[in-house]
Amino acid sequence: MCRLRQRSPACFAHVLVSKYVDRLLLYRQSQILARMGLDLHRAVLADWVGKAAFHLKPVWSCPRLTGHSGGCGDELA
Repeated sequence: MCRLRQRSPACFAHVLVSKYVDRLLLYRQSQILARMGLDLHRAVLADWVGKAAFHLKPVWSCPRLTGHSGGCGDELA
């Protein structure tokens, strides 16, 4: 869990997996990380989640990947 640096890619991935797979709320994650010595406020974690959602939008909106009919937005006809 986020042992090397506060803002490492591993810590970022851990926060996302904990939120969406383990269903761990951000305020709880913030408390857990604080006990580990990482002072990451839940607003910072929420910002990370928002940035991930923005960058992953093309992935989850691609019908080919989600099982819906149609093409991806970036494909040319």
